[in-house]
Amino acid sequence: MSKARLELGGGNWAAKNDGTDNRNLLGFAVGDTSGKYIPRDLKFTRTADIAATRVNKDGLVEKFRENQFTHSNDFRNNIFDWGHQGLAAYYGPNNNPQNVPDGEQGYDGSGGASFILSTTNTPPTTSVHQFNTSAPNIAAVQTFSIYAKALGYKWLVIRTNTGTMDAYFDLENGEVGTVGTAVIEAKMVPAGNGWYRCSVAVNNSATVTSVAFGISNGDNSYNFAASRDEGGTNRGGIYVQDAQWDRGFVANEYLDSGATTAKTGVLDNLPRIDYTSGSAQLLVEPSRTNICLNSEGVDSLQGAATATLDQDVVSPTGYKGGVVEITNLLGAPNDRQQFFADIASGNRGQSFCASAYVKGTSGETMSYQFKRITGDYVGASKVRHTFSGEWERLDQTFTTLSDTEKVGFHFTNDSDTADSIYIWGMQIEKGENNVDAYPTSYIPTYGASDTRAAEVCETIDDLDIGNSYTILFDFDQTHNPVVNTVTFQTENSSDVDGIEGRWYGDVDGFRIYDQLNNAYPISTIYSSSTKKWVARIDGTTSFDLFHNDSGTPTKRSGTALSSAVDLKTFKIKSNGPRINNIKIFDSALSDSECNALVE
Repeated sequence: MSKARLELGGGNWAAKNDGTDNRNLLGFAVGDTSGKYIPRDLKFTRTADIAATRVNKDGLVEKFRENQFTHSNDFRNNIFDWGHQGLAAYYGPNNNPQNVPDGEQGYDGSGGASFILSTTNTPPTTSVHQFNTSAPNIAAVQTFSIYAKALGYKWLVIRTNTGTMDAYFDLENGEVGTVGTAVIEAKMVPAGNGWYRCSVAVNNSATVTSVAFGISNGDNSYNFAASRDEGGTNRGGIYVQDAQWDRGFVANEYLDSGATTAKTGVLDNLPRIDYTSGSAQLLVEPSRTNICLNSEGVDSLQGAATATLDQDVVSPTGYKGGVVEITNLLGAPNDRQQFFADIASGNRGQSFCASAYVKGTSGETMSYQFKRITGDYVGASKVRHTFSGEWERLDQTFTTLSDTEKVGFHFTNDSDTADSIYIWGMQIEKGENNVDAYPTSYIPTYGASDTRAAEVCETIDDLDIGNSYTILFDFDQTHNPVVNTVTFQTENSSDVDGIEGRWYGDVDGFRIYDQLNNAYPISTIYSSSTKKWVARIDGTTSFDLFHNDSGTPTKRSGTALSSAVDLKTFKIKSNGPRINNIKIFDSALSDSECNALVE
């Protein structure tokens, strides 16, 4: 078989990160004479990294993560983002590290430990003894953390601009003290040699504009008359290291930041290689908004059953945090618990999809139903689900009425057997262009709706292929019910739309449209049992489509193009295809070669 001018995927997925927001997808070609792989960059655009996730090769949901503090271990006064109040001295890796008491090297032995020394107050004068930084005005579930160790003083306080979001930590005994009413969880995790990672997760009841880490002389005491000689000469302080500010319910693995915040996971414009199917596929999705305001935790749940946040349960991410246990599902017949969302007036009467990850005891059953909450009933049919014992994603779709103001995904008791389940990753999203919705990848929310931008993938280097070529489309879009949606598109040497590959979700089929000449070379829509289709275009001489018809490679001959369509640019559009393999050949392959491609 001839060498492909461009190949994308086929088990060989890679992305190139140049350290900026340009994170291209890598395709390749094979040199006709050398046989060596030749890289081919494809531009991948999405932005909106916060809202994008994928299922990684371990089957876990992978999110975007960010330490929203800058200079996360450089706490010098007014050098960067941190300011000091009531401190006599600060020593750390960037400021006289030799003065850090006892040669303390930090929880990780890296030499990254800092020491904050309180000023001395003359009673009755008191003051706070802390370093702090301003924060964007955010009202959301978020977690602030730092590593700390006792010296002359034995307590750490983590404070925000609102007194309801404070927490106190006993560094001598490893116990959490007083916490504010808006604190979801305050936690101490031993880090060795007297160090603890102290964290406070807060709810979205108030806007956070500043965060402070300070010395305390006891529980629930941050403004006090201190002595810099508490515990010995110039020992009146505590050790600190590695501050972090996370979105969500938990303190994630520490990310060290400098002049900009530190990011990892699913980044801006990073192509998502997704393993939902069990094998690697490129995920290219439309823009979607999760209108369920709190996709984790209890705030979007209501009903007669009991919903309790359980921070010790491992979520589908492989980490603990944000999981809710629902109990007493068998307390009465019918609806027991639901997660919900309000429908904006301009979106009423349109199609919505609800989804969530759930986990129950293997073999037990639970029924669920996505429907309107108030007014005349409309919704999807009730479904009984039998649990596998592992995390599973459930989903349902229905079209709302024109006066539907609120919808809910209901967990019901319909003579079922499950009395308790776990839930995480709640999502309610509207289909695009007023057509049937379908579940897209998880979009985390922590107090407000969030939107994942549309994705597009296109060649950068000009292909400059003439009028005869062959394209293999190997993809799965059976999850998308939309009819006549453009999934693939080419442009000619004049940058005018050429050939389009169109998906028909009602029949799980595919056909080609000649956009340049406004015609379907073959009018019939064909499915393929291997999810592979091949379009062969031989100038204005012939047009053929190959697919797999129930195990048999089959050729369908159509009408030749009325005028030639050359190929310069190839695009994958944001309509939800999961790409296995794309191959573009700069010639019209033989029948046997085309048949082999769809086997």
